[in-house]
Amino acid sequence: MQTFQLLRAWSDYLAVSGTVSPRTARQYRRYAIAFMADVLMPLEDVTEDDVVGWLAEHCVRGPMRGQMLRALKSYYRWALARGYVDRDPTARIRIPKQRYGRAPALTEEQLEAVFAAAELVDPRARPTLELMYATGARLGSIAAVMPEDVDLEQAWIDFREAKGGQPYGLPLGPRGLAAARRLLELRDWHPPKVGGRLPTLVGVGPARIRQWVQRAGDLAGIRVWPHLLRHSTITRLAAVGTDVRTIVEFANWRDPSQLRRYAAPLDPNLRAAASVL
Repeated sequence: MQTFQLLRAWSDYLAVSGTVSPRTARQYRRYAIAFMADVLMPLEDVTEDDVVGWLAEHCVRGPMRGQMLRALKSYYRWALARGYVDRDPTARIRIPKQRYGRAPALTEEQLEAVFAAAELVDPRARPTLELMYATGARLGSIAAVMPEDVDLEQAWIDFREAKGGQPYGLPLGPRGLAAARRLLELRDWHPPKVGGRLPTLVGVGPARIRQWVQRAGDLAGIRVWPHLLRHSTITRLAAVGTDVRTIVEFANWRDPSQLRRYAAPLDPNLRAAASVL
């Protein structure tokens, strides 16, 4: 098989195997192609030194090192199991553990300022940002929601695309319900100079939503990025004493290991301990 035939076969396997989400499968494919373009050789000829050298040059720090390694490891595991390669050049390279500090969050006043500013960006921007905050959903999950995934009568929303390839659903509170209703009202709207829109609830892809968030932050004078809305959601849930199981389900986490990033600064026992020192 030629290299691109192998990439296509691997991509098809990811699409039907359910091992990763469709969005992750697309990212893996892009990472593999980008790596091959940089090293200028077929993936089946790559050695461990090639991978290490590329990582040293392009992924000195940050999450990209882990993302690229996951993509390459996925490809080589698949290819090795089927006899398309005789070795896995990534086998001895460990994926670095991510180190998380305290999660940042916006105050209620900052959130309202960003939401108000979003009204100046696009008619769909404010309800989109409010829905992101009201559900704590990741950017890719919000962008993939279809109109039929929203049940206004039951005040419920389903996320068909989620991290880890595990779809989930959540109830909608007053803010989320109002935001979803407004987006449904705008389901056929698009800017006059744009010829059409996506069939999704929001009508645009993740890149455009990211632009809305950043533009609203610029107008409000507040640095904002999409995941900061999610951080703010979970911080708010922790602040009002929501039980751990509920937060884990709301955030669509596999386990509560990340909760400390949000709850520790609010823990009265920690503060009581510090007060005696």
